[in-house]
Amino acid sequence: MDCKRRAHPHGGQCQAWHRGHRDAGGPWSAPAPLSRLVVPVLLALGWLLGCALMVYIVFS
Repeated sequence: MDCKRRAHPHGGQCQAWHRGHRDAGGPWSAPAPLSRLVVPVLLALGWLLGCALMVYIVFS
């Protein structure tokens, strides 16, 4: 995005603002810790178990 059209919290220090945010690390800078994977794994397991339960109830 163009720095001249975007308001930065540091005023005219556009390069410093970008450098600080780029070096701070984003969601793709490191592998996700195990605690961040717990919720998606539990949601997937619940979805699969719910589907299996519905198939069992409907076809039994």
